[in-house]
Amino acid sequence: APVYHEYMAYFDWAQVEDFYTRLAQVTPYWDFSLSSVSFDPRYFYDETHFRNCVGEMALARIFGDGSVYVPEDFGAYVTADNVAQHLEEMAAARPMEEGAYTAVVPVLMYHDVAEEGDPSVTVSSERLEEHLAALKGAGYTAVTLEELSAYVEEGAPLPEKPVVITFDDGYESFHEYVYPILQEYQYKAVYSIVGTYADQYSQIDDHHIRYSHSTWNELKAMHDSGLVEIQNHSYDLHHNDGARHGAKRKPGENLALYRDLIVEDLGKLQQECKENLGWTPTCFTYPFGQISSDTLPILKDMGFQAALTCEEKLNYITGDPEQLYHLRRFNRPHGKSLQSILQAQKQK
Repeated sequence: APVYHEYMAYFDWAQVEDFYTRLAQVTPYWDFSLSSVSFDPRYFYDETHFRNCVGEMALARIFGDGSVYVPEDFGAYVTADNVAQHLEEMAAARPMEEGAYTAVVPVLMYHDVAEEGDPSVTVSSERLEEHLAALKGAGYTAVTLEELSAYVEEGAPLPEKPVVITFDDGYESFHEYVYPILQEYQYKAVYSIVGTYADQYSQIDDHHIRYSHSTWNELKAMHDSGLVEIQNHSYDLHHNDGARHGAKRKPGENLALYRDLIVEDLGKLQQECKENLGWTPTCFTYPFGQISSDTLPILKDMGFQAALTCEEKLNYITGDPEQLYHLRRFNRPHGKSLQSILQAQKQK
């Protein structure tokens, strides 16, 4: 069975060689104990307990399932004829090259979809479809934050060219324009909603009125499709009242009171998502990108696994869970062109 590399230090290597050699004289066997996987903490709870994905990789190796990602050196069928070579390969096991477990992930940020509006946060449906067509044509696969977290925490594979497509604020235009395009392209998107808006517009009964934000019924249908991942953009902190900007702590504000505010506000939306969607968001999207060192410990204590910022840079994701709390995004259509973003990733 697979073990973390530190566990092998408890054994004398000569005895290990002797055991494996003697075993091969008795019966052929599959060995997964020591490989590059053994050096990656994403794959283990502790030295001798591996995560479920490792068991799935072992089964895939045994049964030749090519649909599951398996590192090349993970698993060997050992016989009396090849045991000596196998032991040499075991002794030479080292961590995978950094490029093998570093995913370059652009995260795109959209807001409203309309023919007119603030050009820094509005894009037409035609332009949005052009963007998705360009991504698909370039070989990109849209992934969710849950999939990104599984890559970091469990070593679950990502597609060769992942991209995360995010939409902030919960505008109704997402349901009206974006969702049909996602269905057409079978692309996934992250939709960060503001709880008070969802509550407000869910109370409107006249379906002839064009809602400005999505209702809980719409959110439920989109979530159930598997294409839309709903995340937390605060319940009622998406405003600038002069004293507070988004969820950021005010200068001189008592830390305990600030903590209570964040826990109450974000927790309210967490609970409403659980009740209305059967899903609890795993990521907090900072309103206006107003990050704060005071907020992060609270997010972790509340069980959030990631946070989205507005810093415009690529993300180089490895096995460090801390990276997920500082995910950077390119605002579309403002700033760099989509082509320049994709070209930057290609060069890397």
